[in-house]
Amino acid sequence: MGRRGLTYIVIVLSLAACRRYVFQQQAEGIVEASKKEVTINVPSESDILFVLDNSGSMGEEIDNMRCSIQGFVEALSATENKFRVAVTTTDNQDDTGGNCDNPPGVSASVDLANKRHGRCGHFLAPAGKPGFLKREDFGTPQAMAVEFANYLKRDNSTITTGGSPVEQPLKSAFNALDPLLAMPGGPNEGFFRKDALLVIVFVTDESDCSYDDDKAAVFATVTARMTPGTVFGHSCYSQRDQLVAPAVWANRIIQRKGGDKTLVRVGLISSSVKDGNGTLQPASCRISDVGGQSVATDDCACFYLNPVSQPQSYCNFTKLKTPSLTSGNACGQQAMSTPPTNACPAPQANAALEGNCCIALANDRMFAFTNTFENLKDTICQRDFSQTLLALANLADRQCFSLEKAPLDNDPNNVELKMRRLGEARFDVIPLTGSAVDERGDGWYYENNGTPTACLNGIWKRKTGDTISLFVVSGVSGSTDTVAQ
Repeated sequence: MGRRGLTYIVIVLSLAACRRYVFQQQAEGIVEASKKEVTINVPSESDILFVLDNSGSMGEEIDNMRCSIQGFVEALSATENKFRVAVTTTDNQDDTGGNCDNPPGVSASVDLANKRHGRCGHFLAPAGKPGFLKREDFGTPQAMAVEFANYLKRDNSTITTGGSPVEQPLKSAFNALDPLLAMPGGPNEGFFRKDALLVIVFVTDESDCSYDDDKAAVFATVTARMTPGTVFGHSCYSQRDQLVAPAVWANRIIQRKGGDKTLVRVGLISSSVKDGNGTLQPASCRISDVGGQSVATDDCACFYLNPVSQPQSYCNFTKLKTPSLTSGNACGQQAMSTPPTNACPAPQANAALEGNCCIALANDRMFAFTNTFENLKDTICQRDFSQTLLALANLADRQCFSLEKAPLDNDPNNVELKMRRLGEARFDVIPLTGSAVDERGDGWYYENNGTPTACLNGIWKRKTGDTISLFVVSGVSGSTDTVAQ
């Protein structure tokens, strides 16, 4: 067993946001360390883009989002984050010839004058309203939440569920970042900030069908989805090899964010179910009541009637279990008939509607894309998105500091973080937590995706005026190793 013969004596001089190192050499070696104190002078900034599936089956889910949004806005506001929110849809008008400037079927209630109709990556906004909302424009988080909910209302046709049946969430997110749309006078002008954290939140009940324009002819004919007995299924399933790979879309979006993957985070609310190990997996799902709680289960038939003999049919992409050959078609028709409403019902109000039907199709492509980034995933098969959105608020608030050097052995135990709250005299040590999303609690965690980074979480998230002290042991030079017999 080897041990390093070292004496850790370090003299550190520090100023706010400045470093000087003085090392005192001992016989066994020199410990290289640094200390940095940073006083927070400005709040963090996040640009949050919601990409909502606006196809025919999404009525309840859009209502659910609108009724759950207040907690999200309040939680982000509590961190003093100067966040912005915008909405676009999964509709890229591929079933109408790609008419993005003046798409057919768009309600006069949206901001058509500025082409903010929510299609092709254009932002969605009511007529007479801005293309996006900024936290600093509202006196209270509640006032912002009320206004944001107006952008998600279906009864006044701000957002409708008459969108394209070819859902393209990845293409929509990429299009929304198009510099041409952000030019002066463009529908997305002024939203994206160079150094702000970009948070993309996808909400969809089907798999992604994002392809490049040169493949449009392949997907020109969309098989009727709600016809019992459909054999081949949707071309997005039978022609999956013609779709652009999720990794390619991820790289394209990273490049539009200046090539810095750490400035992109992703939330995914989609068709998924926890497997036997408690890990969320892409699978078709329905809402079920187990132990008095609403949970997502996949103990239902394939959403459409497709023979197993068709290897690229819906059934091969919708379940964790072996799909049975029965049709969930009636459920789909019922979900599409959900009337728009302003009311936010009690969580149990739609239990009868969900019943035992599959209400969402698996989204393995979206899972693959999302896993490229720091992310949060949850199932769309739930009656209330409030807890999911609270978790997304935590994801959306960037609380990270770059370290000048990685700690010794890339081990976060060689880093110490302290915080002095505004108005307090002393620094308190911030506890180290695990780095996995489900391991983070109240404390800080370490990441190194090319840049060593310390991130705050929970009650230790900083506010303007707080001071953070970062102490890093980054190396040892001139040491000798001895071997214990």
